[in-house]
Amino acid sequence: ELNICEYLRTTHTKLHELAATFAYLLTQKHYKSAYILYNEIREYSERLMNLIGVLYFNAQLDRTRTFKNYIHKTVPELETSCIAIFDIYSMKQINTFYNLKVGDMVIEIVEQSLKSVYQENQEFMIYTRGVGGDYYLFFEGCSLEEIEAMVEAFDEDLRKRIENCPSLPVFSVKQGLIALNPPFTLEKEEIRTIFIYLKERLKNAESPLFLTSESDQKTMLHWINNHYKHITYLKNMLDTGNVEIFLQPISRIHNPDNIHAFEVLA
Repeated sequence: ELNICEYLRTTHTKLHELAATFAYLLTQKHYKSAYILYNEIREYSERLMNLIGVLYFNAQLDRTRTFKNYIHKTVPELETSCIAIFDIYSMKQINTFYNLKVGDMVIEIVEQSLKSVYQENQEFMIYTRGVGGDYYLFFEGCSLEEIEAMVEAFDEDLRKRIENCPSLPVFSVKQGLIALNPPFTLEKEEIRTIFIYLKERLKNAESPLFLTSESDQKTMLHWINNHYKHITYLKNMLDTGNVEIFLQPISRIHNPDNIHAFEVLA
């Protein structure tokens, strides 16, 4: 990341130098040279946005990676523990039909409710925000009844906050939880698949979804093995440099300078 930051700094400096030269050429009416330089400026601008995108995704992944590493280290030492996901339902539609600012308001109000219940239950729960409109939770050293009470308190707190913000679109937070009992066989890099599994289950299940039996854990592990057995292979390919990753900026045809997303190419 330090190398990326240095490259970011030099690219940003180069962009300023090109812009100053571009302005000079325009004032001297050297339009042909200015046009050629303009294309170079656009190239450097796209490169700059790519670098910013890399840093952003690294920051997001580092936060969740630390959280998942903690889970992987802690679970084998516990007789029982629980992993949960709180997923803001229809987050993509909210961003599409309203705008990103409204989506950010929804995320903020959910975050406030989570912080509120965390203050009362921090002796047995931790949480972190995912990359999208979801939150990852981990419970240790507590009963299922305590977790259910926390979920009810969260729902009540969120309901009151929504009532005080009538301008917000209608949304809900789906909650899925699974209990983990020894032996726990997933590798460190596969912890994330638990959250993917819970998210998939919530698509066709009532919320809150509590999966607490040994058969529930076996079903999850079977699903993970069937759907994500290629993870180790892909990780090895990336680690050994056999696959290259590129971030390609995406802009609208009528406004190519307004980059609104990045496509990941491998």
